[in-house]
Amino acid sequence: MSIRTRRTLFSLVIFFAVCALGGMVLSQKVGAQSAQDESTFRDGLKSFSQVYDVVAKNYAEPLTGDLPDKVIYDGAIPEMLHTLDPHSSFYDPKAYARMKEDQHGKYYGVGMLIQPQNGKVVVVYPLRDRPRSAPAFIPVT
Repeated sequence: MSIRTRRTLFSLVIFFAVCALGGMVLSQKVGAQSAQDESTFRDGLKSFSQVYDVVAKNYAEPLTGDLPDKVIYDGAIPEMLHTLDPHSSFYDPKAYARMKEDQHGKYYGVGMLIQPQNGKVVVVYPLRDRPRSAPAFIPVT
């Protein structure tokens, strides 16, 4: 083997060894950081649960039925989002289902082209094969 080939192989071995060592060091730091973040999250969730339990035990009336869900969905989560970003909204599962149903509407029409003439709205002509579930939109000029 020539000296040039030996130098190249030696350089490659050193390069990969340094990369492996650097990867191990970085992975330990990242793993420690994510474990710390997870621990902080668990502590916050534990604190929230403890406060909720204290309030539930000392509330004037027993929390039964949908009231615990209402407290979380109408109180805690929306207020948390409002604190983080006042433009964010939270929908509980029932409200989200209603919103999806409202957005998935059906369009109905009478099948005609109308235009304003002399300050009044006038039917210009009926549209063939209309109405359908989605009406034909023709711009009024």
